[in-house]
Amino acid sequence: MSKNQVSKLKQIKQGLAIYQTGRSPYWRVRLWDTIAKKYVRRSTKETSRIEAVEAAIEFADSYRKNIDPSLAPIKDRSFEAFALKFDSFNIAKNGNARSYADGRKILYREGDGLISYFSMTCSP
Repeated sequence: MSKNQVSKLKQIKQGLAIYQTGRSPYWRVRLWDTIAKKYVRRSTKETSRIEAVEAAIEFADSYRKNIDPSLAPIKDRSFEAFALKFDSFNIAKNGNARSYADGRKILYREGDGLISYFSMTCSP
């Protein structure tokens, strides 16, 4: 087996993977560039697989933002933005304070609320 051959491969999501070769203790990231139609490879500088996955996702997000701004997450089209619109609609529609409070808890609950589940930030 060659030292340059991939010894460990972990697929993260479509077009994004981390791998390790026999030549280095560091994990490397492999990202499919849809515009150039080729893989972009970089070292994660991580020896831990878990930290390498986080570094790979961060690299993919920053790479895609620089290539095509339309692929970057847009605040006004995020789940959180629509949840806030729904919340303000509930305020106007519901005269009942208890049903409004229950709906608000479902949205903003810290551990398992919809906003914390579907988005990275949870701000009530």
